[in-house]
Amino acid sequence: MDQFLDEYARLDSPDHRLDARLKIVVALVLVVTAVSTPATACAALAAYAALLATVFLFSRLPARHVLARLAVVLPFVGAAALFIPFLPDSGASGGYNLGAGSLALPRSGLLVFWNILAKSLLGASAVILLTSTTPFPALLGGLAWLRVPRLFIMVLSFAYRYVFVLLDEAQRMKRARDARCYAGQWLWQTQVVGQMLGTLFLRSYERGERVYLAMLARGYETGRECGAGSQTALQDGRPQADWAIEVQRLSYSYPDGTCALREVSFKVARDERVALIGANGAGKSTLLLHLNGILPSSAVAVAGLPVTGANLKSVRRKVGLVFQNPDDQLFCPTVFEDVAFGPRNLHLSAEEVEGRVREGLRSVGMEGAGKRSAFHLSLGQKRRVALATVLALRPEILVLDEPTSHLDPRGRRELAALLKNIGGTLLVATHDLDLAIELCSRAIVLEEGQVLVEGAAGQLLRDKDFLLAHGLA
Repeated sequence: MDQFLDEYARLDSPDHRLDARLKIVVALVLVVTAVSTPATACAALAAYAALLATVFLFSRLPARHVLARLAVVLPFVGAAALFIPFLPDSGASGGYNLGAGSLALPRSGLLVFWNILAKSLLGASAVILLTSTTPFPALLGGLAWLRVPRLFIMVLSFAYRYVFVLLDEAQRMKRARDARCYAGQWLWQTQVVGQMLGTLFLRSYERGERVYLAMLARGYETGRECGAGSQTALQDGRPQADWAIEVQRLSYSYPDGTCALREVSFKVARDERVALIGANGAGKSTLLLHLNGILPSSAVAVAGLPVTGANLKSVRRKVGLVFQNPDDQLFCPTVFEDVAFGPRNLHLSAEEVEGRVREGLRSVGMEGAGKRSAFHLSLGQKRRVALATVLALRPEILVLDEPTSHLDPRGRRELAALLKNIGGTLLVATHDLDLAIELCSRAIVLEEGQVLVEGAAGQLLRDKDFLLAHGLA
């Protein structure tokens, strides 16, 4: 994946060693100057081209790489060329008759085409030189230093990450296709490729939706009002400070009518560690989405706050939600940016954000990984960084969805040891019964969207007959 985007960005050359901010400014000045130069000033345009060619030589970028990326401009230039015969003649002498009625290539039209071709190639060359000699995270940092609007930088960041997502999905689909002896004829290949593209679109859309949920879980604010809100608490006769989580008769159905939760009720005391157990489809993940306000409901309260629209910002500061798939939670180009995403949504100063990032990475044993791309980490490292993105918010309650899923034994042991040392309230949804017994004092078992039973984790989860009867072993 890295070869697709940053294959040459980490070479050693005079161009590569220049500060990213300087390169951005120079590229911008060159593009603006080239665009502002009249099309008739051929000598000036040739001088710009010669300057770029010289810089390319010093950058040691392969000609094949440069030409392949310049080729992207050609379809747009070709599309512009189609309109030249239809441009009005400005009265300048010269031109070429196409021998098709009144269609001709007027001199003014040819000048327009030359203007588009020359400036498109010069502008594209400057951008290619900039992006091919500058790692993408450094490029984003330079844009931030130049006070480019943060929204624009975020869009670039997500687009960069999305390319990795698409390539990953496409490669997995290709491997699955090839593993089944795929060797079709041309027409059959075309049909299969079409089906794969449709599936790729659906998968990427679903991944984008999950990434958006992860953004919301870490305090990203949309048009919805997320103020301090009402401090009204659910009443049950006990002091509210005793309960970290309260769920009272929570029911939820998905838009297609599928009932995910039915009259679910339970409570978790402050600093208590609870395991949420259930077979696939029992409703565990849906329940966790309610705790962080991804699915708001007045039937849920955390630290005495009903999880409703007015309280969402406060709720998400108190509840840190770590998703099952770390790739859904890691959507920025570098580990530092991923961990910093939540603290920045708290509107902290740059110094405080950096301190939170260092603290979060240190707590999961990933110091020094800030400049790395999350996409190139191992699964165990991704899970650690995903946990750090939540710990950087300093939540009172930590909620984990299948934290050991797909980890090898060593990765599982390391993560379990890490979770043991994290204080505060913990709620873990897992199929890993040994982990539940190791980490938690109490277990809640869900079945078909309902609380089946709750009790001491060590006793309940060692009852083999019970586990077998309910599909848990």
